[in-house]
Amino acid sequence: MTHCPSADRTRNFAIPRIYYDTNSFLAGTLETLPEVRAHHAYVDSWNKLPDDGTREERRKNEGASEILLSRWNPELAFVSTHTLLETIDVGSRRYGLPIAKMLDIAASGLGRDFNILFAEFEMVRTGSDILRRLEEKIPSSWKFAQVRYRAMARDEAGKELGMVGLGAALTSGAGAIKTESGSPITFGTMKSLDQPQSHTITDPKFERELFLGAAQVAVDHGLHASDALHVLLCMTRGIVIVTRDERLLKKFTRMTGALPEALTPVQVLEAWGRFLDPPSAR
Repeated sequence: MTHCPSADRTRNFAIPRIYYDTNSFLAGTLETLPEVRAHHAYVDSWNKLPDDGTREERRKNEGASEILLSRWNPELAFVSTHTLLETIDVGSRRYGLPIAKMLDIAASGLGRDFNILFAEFEMVRTGSDILRRLEEKIPSSWKFAQVRYRAMARDEAGKELGMVGLGAALTSGAGAIKTESGSPITFGTMKSLDQPQSHTITDPKFERELFLGAAQVAVDHGLHASDALHVLLCMTRGIVIVTRDERLLKKFTRMTGALPEALTPVQVLEAWGRFLDPPSAR
């Protein structure tokens, strides 16, 4: 199939926000490529499908994923960095595609076909089993984020004054802690800093919450850990998860309204395909 993005699809807001999990993103970006379909790993997985009906459903979902990626408003279509990482890994390790090609697929699609969904979620509730068992065992849970910057300081004339270090930490309760390392005389006379020789960032609180939140979702709903991470990213954000994972789809039928809706690529296309702009000619 040929990927032909619609020229003016960014005008279309009559469709919901969608999130591609790894298997739906793989379907639309890799598993429609001739070299992937000819690869022994793809052929083996195809031959292991139980019947022609299942094979036809797989082809339909691959085709639907490609259409969604090429015609959905990219301002309403998202993947996570985890999706991209897993896709690059599968493409290179399972299908033998060069890393350069995988990176090109990801880079060329950003902004054109999809955007990155960064994590934003509610803190894990204090009454949860996961929190009670693990919260106090994780160090630095009071520290939300810390940035450290080390660079050459210069005076007003541009003369080197020496290396200095600057740091800041956001702590629990919206507190802030600033740190400095270097000569007080240097700090008194410096007017500018060079590009950093080192620039480090840590975020213990965020990593803790991402781990605890995904773990709680996995425990509450019996999900695989990687699936729970995708669900956590989409919770409370009004986003439809696009997935081909039958086990995940069956789980979602028993989930509460607080969790995101999950549909196959074919179901998404059937529901909103009439609103999509036609593909542009190349």
